[in-house]
Amino acid sequence: MLKTFTPWVVVLALIGFGIYKITTAPTVPQDKIVSRDGLHWHAHLTIKINGKEEAIPGEIESVAEMNLHTHETNGIIHAEFAGLVTKDQLHLKNFFSIWGKDFSKDSILGHKTGDEGTVKMFVNGEPNYDFENYIITGQGTYEYGPDKIDDIEIIYE
Repeated sequence: MLKTFTPWVVVLALIGFGIYKITTAPTVPQDKIVSRDGLHWHAHLTIKINGKEEAIPGEIESVAEMNLHTHETNGIIHAEFAGLVTKDQLHLKNFFSIWGKDFSKDSILGHKTGDEGTVKMFVNGEPNYDFENYIITGQGTYEYGPDKIDDIEIIYE
C-alpha cells in the first residue's frame, strides 16, 4: 500500500507547490511587460563631452537582472534577457549602473549641468528628455548588421 501511496503524495505535493508559486508570484502590470519570451536587442551609444567622444569599454558585464552589456568598444549595448522582460529592465540608467558611471538629466560621467554645460540626449536624431529613464527599444535608425537599432547620443557642452 505504501508503494502506491507514495507517487500520489509526490504528484499532489508538486501540484500544491505549483499553485503556491503561481499565487504568490509578484504580478507585473501588463503595460510594464515588453516580452514574456525574452529578447535580444541592441542600442548604439555615443557620448560626447565638450566635443570629444568618450570611449565605451568592451566587456561591460551584466549583473543580476540587468542583462545589459557590451562585447566590443563600438558603443553597441546588448540587451539579452530570457523569460519575462519588463520596461524597468530596459532603462538606460541600468547600463550606466552596471558600468559604474553616472547618468541623468543633470549629470554624465561626472559632468554636472551648470555654468560649464548642459546634458542633452538624442535618440535616432531627435531630442529625447527621458534621459536615464529612456527604455531601449531595439528599433531605430542606426544600422547594426541586418538590424536597425536605437541610436542614442548623449552630449555635454
